[in-house]
Amino acid sequence: MPESPAVIDGLTGQVTTRGQLADQILRVAGWMQGQIEPGSTVGVSLPNLSSYLLPVLGCIHAGGNAALLNPIYTPSETEHALKLTKPSMVVTSQFSIDTLKQVADKDMRFVLLSPECPDGVIPFMDLLKSDKIKDAPEMTDFEGTALMPFSSGTTGMPKAICLSHKNCVSYSIMEMDPMFGTLDFGKNMLGLLPMFHMYGFTMALDCLQKGAAYTVLPRFELESMLKAIQNYKITHLPIVPPIAAVLAKHPVVDNFDISSIEEVLCAAAPLSVQLQNELSARTNVKFIRNGYGMSEIVAAAMVPPPDLSEQMMRAGSIGVLLPGNEARIVDPESGADLDCNEPGEILVKSLAVMKGYLGDAGSTAATVDKDGWIHTGDIGYYDDKNWFYITDRLKELIKYKGWQIAPAELEDIILTHPGVADCGVLAVPAPQEGDGDVPRAFVVLKPEFSSVDKDALTEEIDTLIETKLTSYKKLRGGVTYVVQLPRSLAGKLLRKELKKLC
Repeated sequence: MPESPAVIDGLTGQVTTRGQLADQILRVAGWMQGQIEPGSTVGVSLPNLSSYLLPVLGCIHAGGNAALLNPIYTPSETEHALKLTKPSMVVTSQFSIDTLKQVADKDMRFVLLSPECPDGVIPFMDLLKSDKIKDAPEMTDFEGTALMPFSSGTTGMPKAICLSHKNCVSYSIMEMDPMFGTLDFGKNMLGLLPMFHMYGFTMALDCLQKGAAYTVLPRFELESMLKAIQNYKITHLPIVPPIAAVLAKHPVVDNFDISSIEEVLCAAAPLSVQLQNELSARTNVKFIRNGYGMSEIVAAAMVPPPDLSEQMMRAGSIGVLLPGNEARIVDPESGADLDCNEPGEILVKSLAVMKGYLGDAGSTAATVDKDGWIHTGDIGYYDDKNWFYITDRLKELIKYKGWQIAPAELEDIILTHPGVADCGVLAVPAPQEGDGDVPRAFVVLKPEFSSVDKDALTEEIDTLIETKLTSYKKLRGGVTYVVQLPRSLAGKLLRKELKKLC
């Protein structure tokens, strides 16, 4: 129904109907068709806005692919992302254009979502005034890249994940299965998860597919979230564990009417049974669904099915496989398949498994094997009813508030300090329940720095990290100075041994 709401601005209440959204996407596509070559990349560096989907879907409709850039990237992270994806233009906002201009090539074109644009910058309103696309490129290459979100990976700078049209369409079909949830026409989902992450982006697409409204907030702020739930009668709430913890415990929640919530989906990091129960009691939602997925398979692979009795018997589970997915539990050392209730690495296979990491064949081969199984790096098991559980992480990624932090990225920067001889970064529990883990650095100093004031050194290391990386990657676990790090004969950091120093 073209007059039904598609996107709602959660701060202003402005409604974009489904008909208006379709018209705007076709106009953006019409403009882009004359500006980009088929198969070229358009960067989208935006916070959550009600217009976020327009440049992404418009670009794809015009035959391009969209690189979903994190708008809070630092200059060095932004420069890396631009050099990797090589976009012909970037659609951005006042929030990140200065950072982009600082590191982009001089002939980079920018489209700005702002009523006022400096010279040389294209106003986004020009795109909306364009004629609609007339002859969209015929889809002949379903293996061609459609989207490129970013993942931290386990080493180095963020990686661009190449998701094909086949990957995205296959996942969209999985989302349509009733097991995915109760979202339907007339429902309203709150969109406070970043849409440059596939969790948030696929939730927006799910609403478009099923006729629901998507109420967008630019970021998580408790009172803004609660006002939106109350004012717009939010029925579906996709969140991450830190938001779950605040919603379950903060006293201000009692000042708002959140009785419209019918379903809560929590993902991106493990959710404790205790927190599930507390949030269930606070929201009066009988069961808080805890799903599992990764951007390398578009989004979710496992969710609890709608059968409440089964869900409540298996609290702490990440659910069962979505239709179209296969999974194996294997011994991390031998690769041998393990049986029911035997923990090992979770492997997943489906038509949604990524093409690979852009320009990084080595990391792709280490993640997706020759038979198409993606090695998730998570340790878990399945029970006698094929419900899955996560018990540990094999990969070295640190998950803080749903964000992924690569220890190697922090280590590389810390090693640039003139006083540091060696360092290793580990995950330690965050002080706040539901926040996951935070990074702690173990640092070996050069002999000539051994007598330097350690507090001053720590401040210098913290500043180094803060100037190079996004704020969520700070060393919130602190810095510990050690005489040496445990390493193998081949020089590999023995993180299990290092954990004993925590």
